[in-house]
Amino acid sequence: MGLATRGSTIWNHIDNNDRNRQNYIKHFYAFRITISTGSQVRLKTSNTARDFMRKIEEPGTQALSRAISLLDCFSEGRSGFTLSELSDELSLAKATVHRLLSALKYHGFIEQDEAGGEYRLGWKLFALGNHVNRLHSIKQKAHPYLLELSEKSKETVHLGVLKEGNIFYLDKIQGFYAMSMITSIGLRLPANLGGLGKCLLAFLSEEELRGALFGKKLKKFTENTLTEPGELEEALREVRAKGYAIDNEEFETGLTCVGVPIWDFSGKVVAAISISGPTLRMNKERMPNYIKLAVETGRRISQELGYESDSRSKGSKT
Repeated sequence: MGLATRGSTIWNHIDNNDRNRQNYIKHFYAFRITISTGSQVRLKTSNTARDFMRKIEEPGTQALSRAISLLDCFSEGRSGFTLSELSDELSLAKATVHRLLSALKYHGFIEQDEAGGEYRLGWKLFALGNHVNRLHSIKQKAHPYLLELSEKSKETVHLGVLKEGNIFYLDKIQGFYAMSMITSIGLRLPANLGGLGKCLLAFLSEEELRGALFGKKLKKFTENTLTEPGELEEALREVRAKGYAIDNEEFETGLTCVGVPIWDFSGKVVAAISISGPTLRMNKERMPNYIKLAVETGRRISQELGYESDSRSKGSKT
């Protein structure tokens, strides 16, 4: 077997056998491939196996992976690094690290100490962390009540928040009855859909509502999906008047839902919950009981978040 062929074989092993990567790489850096002309070419790679491993194992784009690695440097208990220190820590050229820092600084993820020149984490990360903590807090406090609601109703229960004009599902409790439903934790769906979406939109200010729906073509999922601005506005007025929303097969044919808003200590709607089930069970005769269960659960979760009835006027649209 020629050297060129052996070199190709080694590359195939590196690509296909994770367990042997390190062993092959240890011997590969001193390896030269003799091609048919008799000349020798050295592999155009870094001088260390660590650099090479990073290149072939980094997921996603190289720049993004490097930026994440840079941010991870600050998780070691140090609040600040100089450019040289980060360059050494990442085994990257100073020019490369400076470009990463400049981009992160522009977007608020990194700040620089004007006096010492050290870099530290920016307030944008603090704001994002607070947002994640808030969502986690809502889910954590609501979860026991959702379990109880699902047990009482025997149907599937959801918790969602409004994110960039979409419903973002924070939690889901599968009902007693087996039923196929496409919803899942982490899923995003258009906010004009169903009980959750209407509850999340109904209590926004005019400006917030325009921001949530501006430039979006509302997709029609079923014959009952609300896509016309006029009919959606009328539905939102009804939600504000009643304090709950009914999804009459607007998302899936044969699926009915009742949604209820969740208020926090500031008097703003920060989430919504829903009971979803087949229309055959959630019919007109049984709907009043589902509404009662959902409204009561919503009230209890809101109280858990510090909501008081007289605080509603502080930040909500009535």
